[in-house]
Amino acid sequence: MIQVRTLGRHQTNGQSFVTVSAAGKKTQRAVTTGVTSGGQVQVTSGLKAGEQVVARFPAAATSRGANGNTGNPRGGFFGGGGGPGFTPPNGNQAPGQ
Repeated sequence: MIQVRTLGRHQTNGQSFVTVSAAGKKTQRAVTTGVTSGGQVQVTSGLKAGEQVVARFPAAATSRGANGNTGNPRGGFFGGGGGPGFTPPNGNQAPGQ
């Protein structure tokens, strides 16, 4: 049995697919999956051990605006300063700007 990250699997009309990278080419392949747990999904058929599966990341996790921000006005994953160009909701500039 093979396990891949859930980000490596996508579904269309109830059918699971993975994108396999081999010899510089990426191809979609239908797979049969089993249990999903802890960010991993079992692939019970359609994939061989050692094949390279390409993970797909949600656009929000990789998209950046013109100023390089990811869209989180507080910056970083755990909050933090607003950084240059951040304007608090009350319309005043953040301290030190």
